[in-house]
Amino acid sequence: MPTETRLDEIVTLVELRGFLSVRELSQLFGVSEVTTRRDLQRLHDQERLLRTYGGAAPLPAALAHTQANTDTAGEMPTATSAGPLIEQVDVVISISLSPQHDAIVAERAEKHAVPIVAESLAMQGAWTLVAVDNFEAGRSMGRWAGTYAAEMFAGQARVLDLTYHLSNTQERSRGFAAGLQETAPDGEIVLSLATQADWRSAYQLTTDALQVHPEINVIFGVNDIIVTGAIQACRDLGIAPESLLVLTFG
Repeated sequence: MPTETRLDEIVTLVELRGFLSVRELSQLFGVSEVTTRRDLQRLHDQERLLRTYGGAAPLPAALAHTQANTDTAGEMPTATSAGPLIEQVDVVISISLSPQHDAIVAERAEKHAVPIVAESLAMQGAWTLVAVDNFEAGRSMGRWAGTYAAEMFAGQARVLDLTYHLSNTQERSRGFAAGLQETAPDGEIVLSLATQADWRSAYQLTTDALQVHPEINVIFGVNDIIVTGAIQACRDLGIAPESLLVLTFG
């Protein structure tokens, strides 16, 4: 099956099912999970679906209906004969994708007096935010990693931090470093690298970092996409799993 055809069918299936895991998609299309993750990242980058933990979901409804119309001044296209979809809902739950699309969602929601609930990261026009305490969660992971390093690596934790520029992901990294110092005071963040929050950049940065700093024995990633790329880099470099701890915030 041509790649573009597979991508189109993935989008269709995800929209029909609401969510599909990487494993399910791999089995449906007869390709590896690595290929499926690349497909999902590509579709996420193209803003055709939403890459989530372990799989993919449709774009938030309000965004999906404005996606193809960002350069027109007309009304949103109708989802049904009843009118625009945003007129048929009581609330929009959305994640922040980009300032441009956040502004579009906020504009439509305000026009129709529909409140926005932001998820994970504050966004323009949101009435409230549902999120974890990223610093404390990262700190908890750091403490656990320090305890593990004390037992398995004689306390010598040498960390590669794969982070991202958003405020919530920066808090995760800062929390992890703080927690690590509590249980492994001799631990060290060897490198903290800002990824593009995708598989490809994480893979390349991890490959380069491990070749320059072979002493790295802990990798912390701020989400599962980043860590998936890091794990594949470790495999391709032939690193023994027991010699390196990889942690994802999820």
